[in-house]
Amino acid sequence: HSEDLGRVIDRLTGSLLDRIAARPAAAGPAGSVAAPGGPERPKQRAGAKFDRGKGLSIQSDELDSQLEPGGRRHLVFTGHVHAEQGELQLAADHLEAFAAPGQTEPDQLTARGHVTIQQGTRIARCAEAEFFRREERVVCTGQLAEIEQACDRVRGPKIVFHLGSERLEVEGGADVQIRPDLP
Repeated sequence: HSEDLGRVIDRLTGSLLDRIAARPAAAGPAGSVAAPGGPERPKQRAGAKFDRGKGLSIQSDELDSQLEPGGRRHLVFTGHVHAEQGELQLAADHLEAFAAPGQTEPDQLTARGHVTIQQGTRIARCAEAEFFRREERVVCTGQLAEIEQACDRVRGPKIVFHLGSERLEVEGGADVQIRPDLP
């Protein structure tokens, strides 16, 4: 049935990427695309290091900080924004950070404009990215949202990736390019 076609394609793509990631001769693990209802437990990746205990560092040309009603802190960084936490790096034109009342570190960040996120060999590019620090999850959106890892690339209008694992979720149509290992 036509309404089942998208789910079947997602499952096939996820299965294919899982097989490629398991190749012993691979230069680096390829991402896995998980369909809704796919595997519940993400695979841990030797190269995926997200140390939530590391400090968050943000640099920009300008900063506007304000306390909202209820005590929530709202920070707006503009111009040549660069953020880093451990091996996770983010560059963007604009970054908004939100910290819960009484907290010093933000629990949610939203980056806009020429967003690039790098974690080890995984590089994501998109128009907008939301980073949910407690969940260690990043949601990339935009017509050109893509993630490259090793010699493989995944594109789609909405890509969700988990920082400590191989798990990727693509919504709204996926374009997956799997290339042979490069020398």
